Amino acid sequence: MTDVISPKEPDSPREPRVTPPVDGGTGRYTSGGETREELEVSDVALRALSQVAGAGDSLPSEAKVFEGLGCPLEDARKIVGKGYLAEYQRHLSKMPEAAAQALLCLMISQDPDIGVDLRKKISPEISKGGTGGVYFLKNFNGDRTFVFKPQNEEPFMPAWPKVALFSDFNPAEPDYPIRLSVRGGRGSQNEVIAARIAKEFHLDVPETYLVRPRVSVTEKFGVLAVYREDREDFLAATRKEVATGSLQEFKPGITMAEINTFRQVFHIYSKLYGGLEETTWVNARMMLFDFVCGNADRNVGNVLIDQLNRKMYPIDHGLCFPDGLSLDALGRRGYIVNETDFRPLVFAEEEGTISELSLEFCRDLNAGHLASIMREGGALESSIEEMQMRVRLVKILAERRVPVVEMKDFFQFKEKGQSPIELIANKALISLGLTQDSLKGASDADKRALFPSYLEEFERQVYSYLAKTDS
Repeated sequence: MTDVISPKEPDSPREPRVTPPVDGGTGRYTSGGETREELEVSDVALRALSQVAGAGDSLPSEAKVFEGLGCPLEDARKIVGKGYLAEYQRHLSKMPEAAAQALLCLMISQDPDIGVDLRKKISPEISKGGTGGVYFLKNFNGDRTFVFKPQNEEPFMPAWPKVALFSDFNPAEPDYPIRLSVRGGRGSQNEVIAARIAKEFHLDVPETYLVRPRVSVTEKFGVLAVYREDREDFLAATRKEVATGSLQEFKPGITMAEINTFRQVFHIYSKLYGGLEETTWVNARMMLFDFVCGNADRNVGNVLIDQLNRKMYPIDHGLCFPDGLSLDALGRRGYIVNETDFRPLVFAEEEGTISELSLEFCRDLNAGHLASIMREGGALESSIEEMQMRVRLVKILAERRVPVVEMKDFFQFKEKGQSPIELIANKALISLGLTQDSLKGASDADKRALFPSYLEEFERQVYSYLAKTDS
C-alpha cells in the first residue's frame, strides 16, 4: 500500500504584493507536457483493469489494448488481485492521474510475479546524476513521467549507492552532514517543503509529493529492481520495505551545463517567459529562494530550461534547510554554513523595473508564513530558525538597496573560510555569551526560548557589519 504524505496547506496563505510578469513562473501545476492523446492508451488500460478480475479465459474487448502493452490476462488478473488497482484509485484523490499511474507502474514493475515483458516496459530507469539514488518512473506507455528518490538511498543512509566514494562514512551516525550543516536522511522532506516554498517565490518547481511505495528493494547499490538491457534480466531484489521517498514530476529540458557560451545564454534567456526582462525577474526570485532556503546544491545541472514551453524549472532541493547557524548546531557541532553555487544564476539585473521588483519582493517576505510551511512539512525547528535569520538578513540588505545579484556575497565563503552571514552569527553568539559549554545540557525548549534574543542580536550585528564595510 502506498501512503501519500501531504502536509496540509496553511490556513491563510499569504498573497504577495508583488505580481510577477505574465507567465513569470507562478508555480501552477502542469502536466509535464503530456497531452490528453498521449495518455489515452494508459487510460484505456487502467479502465480495462477494472474489468479483468472476473474475466474468463479471454479479456474483455476493451482490454485488448493489453496485447500492445505486453500485459497478458494472467498479469492483468494479478494486478487487480494484489490490490494495485485499488491503490491507484486511492491515489487519484490525493494526486494527479499521472503521478498515481507512475506509482502503479513502479509497484507492478517490482513484483516478480508479473510477466517480464510488461515489467521491462514500465521498469524505472536509474539516473546517473545526483548524490543518491534517483529513478525515472514511467507510465504504461513506457514514457518517463516522474522522478523517485528513495529516502534510504539518500547520502549516508543505509542503502546509499555511492557509499564507496566516502571512506569516513559511519552509518551509526544518523546526523552525518551531507553538505556541512544539512543532515542526512532529510532529502525527501526537503524536496517537498522546498516545492511548496517555491510557490511563494512564483517559481516553476515541479509538483512534488512524499510517498511510501510498497515495493521490493535491494539491500544496497540500488533500491529498486531495474531491468538491465546488457544482462537481459532484472537486478535481484530482497523482500524489504522501502523507506519514504520524494516523487517529483518529470520535466523535459536541457540543463545550464549544456549551454556553452554567454551568447547562447543570452539568446535562450531572451526567449523564455516572453523576454529577457521577465527571465531576469525569475532568476532574481530563484536566487532569493536559494538564499532563504540555504540551498547548497544550485549548480549548472540543477536548473532545467524548457525552450518549447519557455520556462525554467529549478530542481533538486534535497540539500536545502541547513541548521548550521542554529543554537542546536552550536551545542552539537561546529560545522560551517553552506555555500551555494550561484554562478549559473548570475545574470546582470536590469536597471529600473526588475531591481525595484526584487527589492520590494525582499521587503515583503514573510518569515512567519514560511516557518508555518516548513513546520507543516516536518522541518527541524533549528532549520526554521536559520531560515528566519536568512530572511532577516535579506530584508535588511533590501532596505539598504543592495541588488539581489550582490546579496550572494553574504551567503558564500569569503573571510577565513567562512561566509559573512556566519561571521555575523558568531559575533552575535559571542555578544550574548553563548558557547558550546554554556549550552551543554540545555534542552530544546531552553534553546527555543533563547532564539528571539539571538535573532535580535544577529540583526544588530548585521547593521554593525554593514556600517564597517561602508566606511
